Amino acid sequence: EALQVASDWQLYKAGKEIKCGYLSSGFTKYAFQGKLNSIEIAIFQHKQVNSSSEMNEQDLHAEMEVAVLAQYLLDSFYCHGEGLVIKWNLPFFGTLLDHSAVADINTLHSRSLLWKDFLVAPLLIIGGEYKEIKFSGTEDFSPNTNVIGQTINTYVHHTLIDSGGTLLLADVQGDSTYLFI
Repeated sequence: EALQVASDWQLYKAGKEIKCGYLSSGFTKYAFQGKLNSIEIAIFQHKQVNSSSEMNEQDLHAEMEVAVLAQYLLDSFYCHGEGLVIKWNLPFFGTLLDHSAVADINTLHSRSLLWKDFLVAPLLIIGGEYKEIKFSGTEDFSPNTNVIGQTINTYVHHTLIDSGGTLLLADVQGDSTYLFI
């Protein structure tokens, strides 16, 4: 299968807007655009600050495990709803066989991938202007007034009920110097 990765996306990461393959960045990771065969995808990799190739690989494997669990819960969620017709493509973890595509760390902006390992997920085409939306709030609960936000809240509630109160999916952000057990 052919994986194409946007080149020079790093030139646009400071602008914090979707442009030339750059999609977004979080506390520890970048998201940038690519194509798998002819399908638009999002690719995720760790930032290179306070990270290593091994940390990138371990973290992306852990995220993949959460994605598989989320898929199981999503399938369960769909079973409880009637008339839902939504196609979901499972993300995957990839490793380059030819490491020459990963340039030296001192080479700025001209490389497509930061590390040999990466996480791929479907690219959600939302059209028009992109606007980041915090569906459940960062520090508290927020009332969702749109269909997507209400659906996400319903899904999160379903995972809690379906797991017998033992599981709640969340995207916890925080300082990487702390360890939570």
